[in-house]
Amino acid sequence: MKVVTPSVEHYPSVEKISDSIGTLKEGVSEFANQVKAEAETTASRMSVTALEFLKSKFADFRSEFSSDFGKVKSYVQEEPAKGLAIAFAAGALASILLRRS
Repeated sequence: MKVVTPSVEHYPSVEKISDSIGTLKEGVSEFANQVKAEAETTASRMSVTALEFLKSKFADFRSEFSSDFGKVKSYVQEEPAKGLAIAFAAGALASILLRRS
């Protein structure tokens, strides 16, 4: 079987199609570059937003923990026997639970 390749002399539309394909390739390449740039910008913005959110939540947690720790500390200073009993019970419970694992 003989393969026939169209020539520009016999089929002028082949040149138009070839030019259109070249233009399409350039357009797709340009579009891909634009999408890539926009994705990088968006990802950068999202990472900054996420980091700020985490910093805020960590600050809230640290403040809450500090406040609760201060309450526990003053309770133990006022009631050392009860504090010791609670610590012993918590340790025994943790030991039992960890032994089962």
